Amino acid sequence: DIEIQKDFYILGPGDQIAITILGTDFEKGEYLILNDGSLSLPLAGDFYLNGKTISQAKQEIIERLKEQILEPEVSIILTNPRSISVFVLGEVNNPGIYNLAFFDNSNNLNNINIGAQGLPTLVSAIKTAGGITQEANLKNVELLRLLPGNKNEYKKAELNLLDLIFEGQMQNN
Repeated sequence: DIEIQKDFYILGPGDQIAITILGTDFEKGEYLILNDGSLSLPLAGDFYLNGKTISQAKQEIIERLKEQILEPEVSIILTNPRSISVFVLGEVNNPGIYNLAFFDNSNNLNNINIGAQGLPTLVSAIKTAGGITQEANLKNVELLRLLPGNKNEYKKAELNLLDLIFEGQMQNN
């Protein structure tokens, strides 16, 4: 199982999650989010989880279960995340679209391609795109990340990768 911040990861098609509903005959089940972003849960019905955080999905399931259970206790764990698509543009050797996996088959979290939480990193995206060119400015790297929800809103961060390289500031990765 992967331990990640509940509000950090955005669910989508291909994610496998474990849902536990305490105090019911249905204790724990593994579910795959389908290509249309949906998931069907016994006792609660169908849910559209694409673009939602784990916390948002949990709250939606709890609200639906309140119709049948007085105080439902629900746990959601991401057991097998999908690979994520990234666009790497600018001063890299091979700009383009790439799929980054969360962990290798050995679950080796020391791999350069993943961070401490098992998440792909900015460095892994650059490495996958063939590395930087001679003209690259590592002091000014822009990262755009899709925000939760289905509104196509993005968060923009300007990062200094030299701080990562020379001072070990991992938050820039």
